[in-house]
Amino acid sequence: MHPSIRPVRAEDRAAIVDIHVRQSQRIYAHFLPPAYLFEVMPDEKRILWAARILAEGAAPDILIRVAETAEGEIAGFACFVLKPDDPWGIYLHNLYVDTPFAGLGLGRKLFQAGLMDISGDFGARGVHLTAFAQNHPACALYARLGAQSASAG
Repeated sequence: MHPSIRPVRAEDRAAIVDIHVRQSQRIYAHFLPPAYLFEVMPDEKRILWAARILAEGAAPDILIRVAETAEGEIAGFACFVLKPDDPWGIYLHNLYVDTPFAGLGLGRKLFQAGLMDISGDFGARGVHLTAFAQNHPACALYARLGAQSASAG
């Protein structure tokens, strides 16, 4: 059960929305309102991913990599936003691994695969992201990847 990493395809959108919504509901359940997590957020994520994943793949300023099992199941995804005028460089907007695949190193693999595929001077400027301090698994992963906190809160 070692998924491979590949670029996103249009047919991945529903699985990505599903993982994003389910994992967000699980991870943020202890500090975000249930009404938001279960009534508002699912529609927000459907709209977000419809704009990011087009018929031909990712939108022009977006790089998305997915982890896919040999059976075709999406196990996780990473989404990088590429804006030339962003003084912080590449923005890692999303990195999610579905629960059955946790602990296989997919978060690291998705992150590294995305960075390897980003060309130009983006890589030289670094990567930034935001994470809730209460999201301990994500913060631990980013620390293992060498992240430094720009602010606490």
